[in-house]
Amino acid sequence: MQVQPNRASRASAVRIVTGVLTLFAAACGSQPASVDTDPVRVRSCLRDAKVRVSTDTDLVTADAGKANIAARFKRNRANIAIERTEGDANKMERDHEAFMDEEGAEERLWREGVTVIRWDKAPEGAEARVVERCTGVSA
Repeated sequence: MQVQPNRASRASAVRIVTGVLTLFAAACGSQPASVDTDPVRVRSCLRDAKVRVSTDTDLVTADAGKANIAARFKRNRANIAIERTEGDANKMERDHEAFMDEEGAEERLWREGVTVIRWDKAPEGAEARVVERCTGVSA
C-alpha cells in the first residue's frame, strides 16, 4: 500500500523549496532581472545595434574579472566591465573614480550590481539608450 501525500504537505514542500532557492539567489548576489551580466548576450545586442564591439577598453576596465567590452560609437566609447562579485565591482568603481576628474564624472560612470560602465565622454541620448538596452544599466 502506497501512501499519498496530502495537499498541505505538498504546499509545505513547495514553500520550503521556494525559500531555499530565494536564499541561494540572495547569497549569490543575484542581479535585478533587468541587468544582463552575460557577456555573449551583451556583445550580441550591441552588434545588433550596429555598435563596434571589441576588448580595446581603458586600462582599468581591461582588468575586469568576467568580461571587458568596448562599445565604440562615432564620438564615444563605453568601457563595460562585468565583474564576478559585488566586491570586485565596488573596487572597479573606486579605481575608475581615482582616475576620473570631478567634472562630469557622475554622467560618465554607471554602476549596477556587478556591471560598471565608464564612458570616455558624457553619453548622448542614442548612445546611452543602446547601452542601457543591452546591459540594463543606466545613469
